[in-house]
Amino acid sequence: MSKEKINKTEREKAIVKVELVTLVVNTLLAFFKLLAGLVGNSMSMISDSIHSFSDTATTLAVLIGVKIASKQEDDDHHYGHEKIESVIGVVIATVLIMLSISIFISGFEMIVDYFKGDYVASDVSMIALVAAVVSIVMKEILYLYAIMVAKKYQSPALKADAWHHQSDCLSSIGSLIGISLAMFTKFVIADAIASMIIGICIIFVAIKILRESVDQITDKAVSDDVLEKARNIIKSVEGVKRIDSIKSRKHSIKVYFDVEISVEDSLSLIEAHSIAENVHQSIEKEIENVKHCTVHVNPEKVIH
Repeated sequence: MSKEKINKTEREKAIVKVELVTLVVNTLLAFFKLLAGLVGNSMSMISDSIHSFSDTATTLAVLIGVKIASKQEDDDHHYGHEKIESVIGVVIATVLIMLSISIFISGFEMIVDYFKGDYVASDVSMIALVAAVVSIVMKEILYLYAIMVAKKYQSPALKADAWHHQSDCLSSIGSLIGISLAMFTKFVIADAIASMIIGICIIFVAIKILRESVDQITDKAVSDDVLEKARNIIKSVEGVKRIDSIKSRKHSIKVYFDVEISVEDSLSLIEAHSIAENVHQSIEKEIENVKHCTVHVNPEKVIH
């Protein structure tokens, strides 16, 4: 088995392990928060539980996405399946945006009802407060675990899911503040205000995830620093007279380079090919996550 295949297998196993742990914890936590919200009369905790149920759904999406993304190239997908992870990132971000809008609207409607005199507040009980604390601790642990593995294996889908955990942690912090104010100061709409703040926090996280995932799907170029590094590598290859063109595009976590170089006119085809091959190998070796570098050779006297 090749090194690439071994790495892909290790990567898939590591990500699946994180998501299976996440799936179990999120499901249990979501039911606990929903129960605590209903029993404890907390709107923000019920909103928080809905957010956790969405975590379960997106975790399943990541599991499916990683499995598909790990497949080798085939007759229908000559460049592999890695972009499916970025598609999953878009799906997760879209779900987060929809949830955040729903949570915000629910909180806003409760506040409007309060000022119209139509809102009857119920006393928030201690179980809702306990649920908020438990959620904060558990979601922060899941975030740290997921983001560590996401960075190590550079998984956009797992990174999106990790930020989903972080947004859930923010939700629970908002719930904790709102529940505490409602319980100890009798500021009855604090719980509703907290749910609105939760919605705003989530949408900012979702937009960040969406932008990163869309960049990976739409073939955004690498950063200027990486591009400059590539230029320096090409220039250092013996026989390269000029760089006529250099283009890059992201392919999920991988990068493609398309390069045109000029070499001395009198070189044989074999000699020109050797220089192009050295450029190809240098780029793939010295720049991280390059999936392929295509090199086209031009005679030096031809201006492009």
